[in-house]
Order: sequence, then C-alpha cells, then structure tokens
Amino acid sequence: MVCWPWAWDQLVNSRLVGEVWKVGLDMKDVCKREMVESMVRSAMEGEKAEELRRRATEMAVEIGRSVGEGGDAKLDFERLLRDILSLSLCASIA
Repeated sequence: MVCWPWAWDQLVNSRLVGEVWKVGLDMKDVCKREMVESMVRSAMEGEKAEELRRRATEMAVEIGRSVGEGGDAKLDFERLLRDILSLSLCASIA
C-alpha cells in the first residue's frame, strides 16, 4: 500500500501502515510524480517489497485468527451484539 494522507485520520492511518504495521509506504505530504514513482517501485520491487509482502502475510494470518471461531474480534463483536440486544429489550419492557 502506498499512502498519501490528506487530512484527519488519514495522517494517523498512513503512519500506522508505514511505520507501525510495516505493510505499506507513507508518502507523508509530498506528492510529486517522482515520489509516487519511487514509492510504487519500492512497494513492488526489491528488498522492501519482500518485507511488505511478508508483513502483510503475517498480518493476514493474525487477522484470520482474530475474526475466526473463538477469536478475540469475533468474541468482542458477539458481546457487543448481546449488549445492544439487551438494551433494546430493556427499552421495550419499560
């Protein structure tokens, strides 16, 4: 992923993608033709591209576990649904 943040949460998301998760490149606020070309080449070719693919694969496995049966994300979502349903039941009783 090549990120060019423009405003608001895009700045944080771009930094997470590039610096924290390391699954993409952050162009920051520079968007010149040469910079875009350089970023795309880095993301597609060479050592940096290998690292990005490796990290993306690792994250895909981790995410799959989290959303799968018994995973944290799935359990949290189910808990949220139960909480919402219990609120609507309370409101209909009152």
